[in-house]
Order: sequence, then C-alpha cells, then structure tokens
Amino acid sequence: MRLASFDIAARLRAAGVHLLFSSMLLAFAFFLILGKWYPPPLDLAAGVLGVYGLMLFIDLLLGPLLTFVVFKRNRKRFLFDLGVILLMQLSAYGYGLYAMAEGRPAWIVFVIDDFEIVRPVDLDLRKKEQFKVEFASGVFRGPRWVAAIYSSDPEVKKQQRQDEMFAGISLAQRPEAYAPLETRKQQISARAKPLAELLKLNGRENYERVMANVTGVIGWLPLKGGKKDQVVLIGEDGGVLSIVNLSPWQ
Repeated sequence: MRLASFDIAARLRAAGVHLLFSSMLLAFAFFLILGKWYPPPLDLAAGVLGVYGLMLFIDLLLGPLLTFVVFKRNRKRFLFDLGVILLMQLSAYGYGLYAMAEGRPAWIVFVIDDFEIVRPVDLDLRKKEQFKVEFASGVFRGPRWVAAIYSSDPEVKKQQRQDEMFAGISLAQRPEAYAPLETRKQQISARAKPLAELLKLNGRENYERVMANVTGVIGWLPLKGGKKDQVVLIGEDGGVLSIVNLSPWQ
C-alpha cells in the first residue's frame, strides 16, 4: 500500500512538472496567436480558435497525462519514455505554431473599394525582389495595414488584371504593389459606405451592441477574411478606426 502511494505521488509530481512546462509553452503560444498574430476580432475572421483548442488539448492535457501513465522508478527507462513524449509534443507544438504563423493575417490590404486579409502563404512572390522592406511582417508583429495600387505601366497593369481574372491572384497578394495606406485616404473616404447600410445588414440589436463604444465613424468598408468577412470602420480623415465583427454582406 505504501509503495502504491509512493508511485501515485511520484507520478503526480512528474505530471505536475510536465504540466508546468506545457503551461509555459501554451502561454507563449497564446501571446503570439491572440496577442500578435490574430488580435480580436481577427481570430473570428480566421477561425483560429479551433486550432488553438487542439494545441491546448495536446500540449496542456495529453502530454502530462502520458507522463503520469508511463512514469517508472527506473530513471533511465522513464527518461527515455519522457524524451519520446516530449519529442512528439514539441513536434506537434512547432508544427502548430508554424501553421498558425503561415496562416496569420499578416497584411490588411486596401484595394479599390474594400480590404483583404493576406496571409504569408497567400503572397505571390514572383517579384519578391521588389518587395519593400518597410512592408515586411515580422514574426512578433501584428497585421500591417497597407494599400495595393495597380501599376502606372499599362502593360504591367494589364498583366495584373489578367492574373486576377484567369489565375486568381488578387492585387492584394502582390507585395510589389504595396504602398502606405495613408496615400489612399482620399480613396478610402470616397468609397466608404454609409452606416445606415451596415445597420440594415446586421439588424439594430446586433449593430448597437457592437457599435456601442465606437465614436468618430463616418462610414465602413468590407474586410474579406479567411473564414468570415468583417467590417473596417472609417474615420473622418479616411483613416482606419477599427475592425468590428459585423457582416458586410446580405
């Protein structure tokens, strides 16, 4: 009985240490995913919560549980088993973070009359040498707000439009077309849709709940997301105020 009690206590201690380690991994992932890469409400637009929940299950629950199950008083055998568990856990963790990084909304791009979310995996890098460093999106940065502008060269512009129609490559996916968002404030103001239309699309109750603490809004534009389209609120000077979880479509 005493031996069994010792085994249970030792197993719990080992699982507890593993749980602490896993919690630190999850805290770092939480900081990156919801603090930098997918700030609300973009987490809803990208449908990221399900993936994070899977990481939570694997790293926070499954790893420590396996440590509890395989614990042995034979130190060498236990360390071998623990090493296998950690290798599997860290591999899943690393792959999960990599997938989340490649799928994050790294750029929010204004093109003509709406905004588009662009992920690193979406970029057309055929002309990557023309990608300006100022528009790069680092791992520890949140989404970058930029504009995409058609080339002033008629031949290049023709090719850009053909790529959109026949190859499915949006101008927003072409980093060589990026320009500071501030240069398009006039166009943004001119294209902004009236708030009355947003109210009609979402219903008064939902609209008033989301817009309760928002001020200085003169209009809005659609934001095309991965899983869910949302709305960008526009201020008086054509600047972006915020993103809200309202529908831009009927």
